[in-house]
Amino acid sequence: MRTPDPFGPEPPEVALAELAGWILHEDAELLVIDKPGWLVCHPSKHGPRSSLVGACREWTGLERLHLVSRLDRETSGLVLLAKTATMASRLQTAMQQRRVEKVYLAVLEGRLAAPVEVDAALGPDPDSAVRARVAVTDAPGSQAAFTRFEPVEPSEAKASASVEVGAEGDRPASIAEPPRIGLLDDSADPRAHAGLRGFTLARVLPRTGRKHQIRAHAAHIGHAVAGDKIYGPDETLFLEFIERGWTERMARRLPIQRQALHLARLRFHLGAGEASLRFEAPLPNEMRHLIADRAPRRPGAPSRDT
Repeated sequence: MRTPDPFGPEPPEVALAELAGWILHEDAELLVIDKPGWLVCHPSKHGPRSSLVGACREWTGLERLHLVSRLDRETSGLVLLAKTATMASRLQTAMQQRRVEKVYLAVLEGRLAAPVEVDAALGPDPDSAVRARVAVTDAPGSQAAFTRFEPVEPSEAKASASVEVGAEGDRPASIAEPPRIGLLDDSADPRAHAGLRGFTLARVLPRTGRKHQIRAHAAHIGHAVAGDKIYGPDETLFLEFIERGWTERMARRLPIQRQALHLARLRFHLGAGEASLRFEAPLPNEMRHLIADRAPRRPGAPSRDT
């Protein structure tokens, strides 16, 4: 358990030694981080090391870093920061021209038996007490959004990070990483698939990049992301969290302290004759524990509570 609690009322500062463990790749132009699911990306009022960008500025010694891909505070996974304006421009152009592949992994509420494609515009939710919340709507100003959800085998979740920086077709190079727990233990049924007890492990492929897109679309199809304080069982949990941090009421209502959503793969095609960039980040331990806890048990196997 991290001390202080990252889900407490005040965000903790990031130690540079801790940040070093999140770095998947660094060179003269690019910094790639496997962000934990409790840290904001943008600088905040709580000090320079209370955000990913602030901590990375201290790490690199660069005042200006370009946040190319950002994630919500409680979404974990890949974040890219360009060290130069030239690299930032190349990556942003690739994003604008849709030469970027993003693959998320999510634990969804309920059983998702088959792939689902959601082609539904998003806009502000006028009925919500949470100003940031969006909803499916055709109101003026709404933005087109498309997301595909695919149930996957737990074994498909990678246990190690990888990086590829080179020409198209270059063989990816592995990045060493401390061992992580397996998805399933010896008591799990080896036939277990994406239909975990009460939940589904899903691969999520967004074609657009709207605010809260995956979370809002998941809730729209009746399979909210597990642990989502805004789009889950009760949005007042989010309002309470902002004021008090993690509480006993949240522990009773949510299976995990943060939304179980992770950006697992990013690939940028920078253009003909240019390098291709591909990065992969493994599921964090808290999501692995959630999946393992919900996996079907072998007949006669003791429960985790015994």
